[in-house]
Amino acid sequence: MEVVEKSTKTNRHRRVDLTPELAEGLEKIQRRSDTVFCNSDGSKLQPGQLHQILWAAQKKAELRRIKWHELRHSFASILTSGGAPLRVVQSLLGHSSIRMTERYAHLSPGQSTAFMHLLSAEAPSPIAGQCSGQSDLTSEAN
Repeated sequence: MEVVEKSTKTNRHRRVDLTPELAEGLEKIQRRSDTVFCNSDGSKLQPGQLHQILWAAQKKAELRRIKWHELRHSFASILTSGGAPLRVVQSLLGHSSIRMTERYAHLSPGQSTAFMHLLSAEAPSPIAGQCSGQSDLTSEAN
């Protein structure tokens, strides 16, 4: 997994993990400056241009029109619904507070029922190789 450094809106530096597919795609983009997405002269795109690019891609893919910020909510929701821990999602989104991440990471209705089996007496031990019962402890002492 490739990693890229990014300056945040709070001017803190952080590292961002990329999927192998995204890293490969970004490497293939021919550019005239250090900026990946830029105008033909190498200058940075303006926010309005970024919206137009997003909306054109959505139209081409026959998707409904949404804003960039909504993609952050989708990103967090997809990760949490797939079982990613909130702390991991917090790190990926660059949030300093877990409370902010909770706002983004909407749980799907009924998602919590998928984890109820963990409370079952038949659930496997969370620690690999952990033994239960007095006889196991006694045999180790001898």
